[in-house]
Amino acid sequence: MSLIDKFVARLEQFGRFGFYLVSLLFVLWVMYGVVAYVIFGATMFHDTEMDAWCREHHPNLSYAACYEKAGV
Repeated sequence: MSLIDKFVARLEQFGRFGFYLVSLLFVLWVMYGVVAYVIFGATMFHDTEMDAWCREHHPNLSYAACYEKAGV
């Protein structure tokens, strides 16, 4: 008996409540992923005007060196 079969057998003991519980946990897990992406992913990969300026004026420098040169 596989691990998934054991999990489903255990879940069937709880009936409808188990289904709702697993559904709720899945929805919360997805919402956590969306919130984590919005907080960390969207801000981490956001291209700022300063990044665009650095690419245009100092394409061979890293962003950190460009920011330092710009006095930011």
